[in-house]
Amino acid sequence: MRCTPSDAIAAIYACATEPARWPDALQRIADVFGDVGALLIHRREDGGLATVVSPALRHCVELYETVWWRHDIRAARAMQHHYAAAAGAALTDRHCVTDEEVLTHPIYTDFLAPLGLRWTASVEVSPTAGTQVGLSVFREIAGDPYTDDELHAVADLGRHAEQALRLGLRIVEAEAVSLGLGDALARLASGVFVVDASHRVVFCNGRARQLAGTIFAIRDGRLTCRSPIQGDRFHALLDAAGRPGRATSPMVVEGGADRSAVYVFPFDGAASGLAAAGPHAVVLALDLAQGAPLDPGLVRDVYGLTLGEARVAALVGAGVTPREAAAKLDLAEETVRSVLKRVFSKLDVSRQAELTQLFTRLKSVDATS
Repeated sequence: MRCTPSDAIAAIYACATEPARWPDALQRIADVFGDVGALLIHRREDGGLATVVSPALRHCVELYETVWWRHDIRAARAMQHHYAAAAGAALTDRHCVTDEEVLTHPIYTDFLAPLGLRWTASVEVSPTAGTQVGLSVFREIAGDPYTDDELHAVADLGRHAEQALRLGLRIVEAEAVSLGLGDALARLASGVFVVDASHRVVFCNGRARQLAGTIFAIRDGRLTCRSPIQGDRFHALLDAAGRPGRATSPMVVEGGADRSAVYVFPFDGAASGLAAAGPHAVVLALDLAQGAPLDPGLVRDVYGLTLGEARVAALVGAGVTPREAAAKLDLAEETVRSVLKRVFSKLDVSRQAELTQLFTRLKSVDATS
């Protein structure tokens, strides 16, 4: 059964505060394209791997994880393509394998074909600085290959998934999944506000209350930026969160000793029991620690880089050498230096020290739309 993009987006954001709902959301993502199913692969900084899958693909994933991951030529090639100069937002089989390999390689003939599958569309997202998450959608063997328009649609849904995971992963990491939503959000070290359609604050956690005295202000019960210059941009983000469509970009704000990346996304307050019925938005303020690597997703959005370029830039800008960055990203040092050369050209810098200074100055900069 087909699903509208708006319905899929709503299901994605429901997972921000209820991570257990991801299997249903992934099925809705697949249903947008009339496909079999979808999955998320979460690679943590410590090397750990976790997979969340829609019900229709559960048996496929079990078989893949026990046997076939060793033979998947697409995975390694997709990683390399991710750092290529012409890397697009989403990948499919034609970016990673030849037509002959589709017809003859065992990953297609002995694994996917018996399961009734063939084509995959995948996008990588960056919900936190230390994680890599891939969203993949799977199509049946009788279906046509993914078109460019479909790949753009997968990429758009991936950006919404990235937004939802920014909050959801922090709830999981705080071991707060089993708590009520208010208690779970209260446990987070990051600032969280929930506001209604008129920007009135209906919930804020402890860190958010601290930020309300530095980078934010609550005036007549309504949330705004303390800086009037950034107030209009912030209000536009709050209003956009109530409209389905593209995921909103972050903004970076500073006040007093605080500097935060601010993300805004839709929130169903009534379903959560945290607020009354009607449109609401979550405002997630993530502290930007001095000297720590920036979230590659933030670097991508602020400076207009690809995610692969942003991953390299975030590490090198934090003082990591190209050789160390290559080891962290499991890339050849030559690949990292090639990516870094493109980053320098795009950002008009010529040395690592200049890149570090650029990121240090990242303050009152609005991300690109």
